[in-house]
Amino acid sequence: MAEEEQEIDPIEEARRIVGAYMIDLGWARRNINRVVNKFVPIHDKEAELRFAESIELDADEHFGQAVDIWRHDNSKTAKAVLSEILRLLGNRNDISFFGKRIMTRLRGELEIK
Repeated sequence: MAEEEQEIDPIEEARRIVGAYMIDLGWARRNINRVVNKFVPIHDKEAELRFAESIELDADEHFGQAVDIWRHDNSKTAKAVLSEILRLLGNRNDISFFGKRIMTRLRGELEIK
């Protein structure tokens, strides 16, 4: 109950969500670049690439879950959090395919409401 009574700062919450996503995504992409440029046997390279890609998919999944929690909330705070996430990531080209899909969906939902 104490958590529900606390006022959530929508900008800080959006920055927390975006920050966690970008850190995980950046780590996965740096790892992929490191593996691609490394001279190792192909079977080792494939295993490391699969691992890095799974990290990227996990980042997308956690980001999608965090956004969905706020999407299903009808409060003004939720709308502010989603608007800030869209402002922070909406025009970026370095996010994943799934991240871009989430941004497109948010853009459409926030324009309707």
